[in-house]
Amino acid sequence: PLTIVEILSPRQSADEVVAKFEIYFNQGVKSCWFIIPATDSIFIFTPGRKIQVFHDEPLTDSATGISIDLREIFV
Repeated sequence: PLTIVEILSPRQSADEVVAKFEIYFNQGVKSCWFIIPATDSIFIFTPGRKIQVFHDEPLTDSATGISIDLREIFV
C-alpha cells in the first residue's frame, strides 16, 4: 500500500503506534496517517520522520497527493 492509516484506540499508546511506522516505511509505504479521535487530529508521517499535523482544515498528503476535508471526517 501507498498509505497506512492507524487510529489510536484507548488501549494503545502513541509510542506503540508510531513504532510500527518504520517497519511500514521499510516495506515501501509512502506515508502513515496517525488519527487521534480525542483531539480531532491527523498526523501524517513520512520516511525520515517528517510529520505534518492537521486539525480542521483540508488535508493534503504530500507523499501521495491524497486530499480530504477534515470537516467531513470529524463531525
